[in-house]
Amino acid sequence: MLAIFFLILPLKLSIQASPLQKIDPIFLEVKKGKVTLRARDADLGEILKQLSRRAGFELFIYEDIGRKVTIDINDLPLEEALKKLLPNYGFLFRRTSGGDLSLRAVAVVQSRKGSGEGSGGFVRDSIDRIAYGNGSSEIGRINLPEVERQGPQSFAVSGKGDIYISDTVNSRVQIYGPDGKLKRSIAIPGRPGDIAVTEAGDLFVLNEGKGDILHFSPEGDKLSQIPISRTILSDLESFRTMGGQLLLRTRDQEEYEIAVAEDGKAGAVRGPFRGSRLTPDATCLVRKVSGAGGEVSIIGRGGKVLDTIPVPVDRLASIVFLGRDEEKNLYLQVEQTRSDGTGVELGVLKLNPAGILLDKIRDIPNNYSNWTVRLLQVNDKGDIYQMLPGPEAVELNRWSRNSVMEKK
Repeated sequence: MLAIFFLILPLKLSIQASPLQKIDPIFLEVKKGKVTLRARDADLGEILKQLSRRAGFELFIYEDIGRKVTIDINDLPLEEALKKLLPNYGFLFRRTSGGDLSLRAVAVVQSRKGSGEGSGGFVRDSIDRIAYGNGSSEIGRINLPEVERQGPQSFAVSGKGDIYISDTVNSRVQIYGPDGKLKRSIAIPGRPGDIAVTEAGDLFVLNEGKGDILHFSPEGDKLSQIPISRTILSDLESFRTMGGQLLLRTRDQEEYEIAVAEDGKAGAVRGPFRGSRLTPDATCLVRKVSGAGGEVSIIGRGGKVLDTIPVPVDRLASIVFLGRDEEKNLYLQVEQTRSDGTGVELGVLKLNPAGILLDKIRDIPNNYSNWTVRLLQVNDKGDIYQMLPGPEAVELNRWSRNSVMEKK
């Protein structure tokens, strides 16, 4: 018997060392919307990536979830499976129109701040208050009985955070630094209307009297005078820049593109494009559907609608496209009728590229004393700026992101 024992022992050792005994740390199966998963000390991020591929949804991760998990899930609906995988995180769904089983996208976030009250992941910074008047650092205003109140009509923000204000009454553009202190003034012939600034600081000013757009260098030197056709000018609502191009927006939610060369000369006018340009190949059309919400349409080449994103908003009065940041998140400016019926509330919604609500800013001050072309502006970093001509002074406000959850 002893001889037999020593013959069998090497055989048993060789079986234990065989690679056939190695267990895959992740077994995942998705059938008819149900998930079966067995994971042993497996990377959570990898599990979610595999699950998104198998279940056919886009995955957006806004948190550092680099940890190992051991878990068993047997034939659970996708949403329940995600709840077991992410017990300490929130996740937001966007379902396909007309289907309850399939998902378009999932966003993994630390909490549902975007669905709550207040400013979510944003913090408000009151930059400064600028006095009315005609002094070197002031903003002009006309406030006389039986005369329409007049003041600054527009503002824009450069890539450096400088704030440009169209001082219509004093025929100039005032440029304030990120701290709200005046840096310089640019005299404008006639009455400056809307303005736009590139990331590099090139300034474009609508000269309402002559019906053209003046182009200035970052140093304030006039580079060119861009004529605008009467057809476009009669329907012009505002304009903005994207890259090195000037985009003119009409009241019918169409945009014309004017390419601007390095020497400041304007190129040919292209368009109109339906909606606001996102990329050279896609535009974004935002509209109010009813008092209960709006929708965002992403439009590709040839006018093909690539995606339609529902945006539920209670007591919706208006909704417009505000801009997009460098992470391709969309920002929408919304006005909601107050519950007591007295006026409207101003706010901002932030959607990720799949249209999932990530954050919102509520109760933005809106006691505007005169009409302005734009109420708010967003920069590439996702900071929201406001130039508010209030009853006593012009207020400069900024809402900046205050959470690492925005970073992938």
